[in-house]
Amino acid sequence: MQTFSPLDEENTEFTSRLFQTRLPENAAASAEQLELINQSAATFNRQVFKEDAEICEAVQLGIRDAVGVRGILSDEEVRVCHFHAECLRRLSDTSALPAESM
Repeated sequence: MQTFSPLDEENTEFTSRLFQTRLPENAAASAEQLELINQSAATFNRQVFKEDAEICEAVQLGIRDAVGVRGILSDEEVRVCHFHAECLRRLSDTSALPAESM
């Protein structure tokens, strides 16, 4: 489970909790095997989070330096951006409102 807590405009606290695997009493795996599975998962998660942190930090630095520069958006982000622009356009268009609402 991951928790992201913004601290200020440039810092976020990231907390990760790894819930370990439990096997039934009659499982064939030994306690040593179970510990290896849990350690492997923890090591993998730490590596992925380290890589993610490096990417996020680079992106944040890029955002700070890219004032007025438009970024590259994925197809999904383009759709969301269009949706937001259309919402803002419609919210600012008072001509569509009934006369009694103005």
